[in-house]
This record gives sequence, structure tokens and C-alpha cells, in this order.
Amino acid sequence: MEAQLARLTQSAETAGITTNLRCIVQMFRDHIATLDEAIKSTKLKEWLTCWLMGPDHLRTLRKR
Repeated sequence: MEAQLARLTQSAETAGITTNLRCIVQMFRDHIATLDEAIKSTKLKEWLTCWLMGPDHLRTLRKR
């Protein structure tokens, strides 16, 4: 995406579009990072639950 943005000429209009697209790309990256952290946190919670209470307890929680 950024490589494509770099190819745009820097007229006033395309400079504004480029800035907007860079902001969108950064927001998308931030969103993915947040989701990645949430997934890691969930996996850690599942692992800890399994380790502390046994795998049967984790299976019971997943059925709910």
C-alpha cells in the first residue's frame, strides 16, 4: 500500500489523498495490533485455565 502511495505525484490534491490514505493504513495497522494482542491474551487465559484447573474445566467453559 505504501509503495503505491509513494508513486502518486505530489500535487495539492494527491498530497491530501496520500495523507488520508496513510492515516487509514495506520489506523488499520493499529486495529490489527489490537486484535493480535486480544488473541494472544485469550490464548494465554485459555492456557492458564487449562494448566491451573485441568483440561476438563476448559472444555466445560467452551461448551457454554
